Amino acid sequence: MLRKVEIENFRGIKYCLVDDLRLVNVFIGPNNSGKSTLLDAVYWGLREPISESTGLILKGRSFQKSRET
Repeated sequence: MLRKVEIENFRGIKYCLVDDLRLVNVFIGPNNSGKSTLLDAVYWGLREPISESTGLILKGRSFQKSRET
């Protein structure tokens, strides 16, 4: 289980620290405030390096490769 998430220079987030995470967490905010970006960063942080074909599929979601494969 994740206990803390720290994000730096990912899409629109310059720096973000979310600590004291629990089993269930709810992120509430207005449109374009970074809720989905936070979840995308967690997704990328938990994944193994992706293949080129997966990168092409995700390109439409405006993901940027954050790790070398």
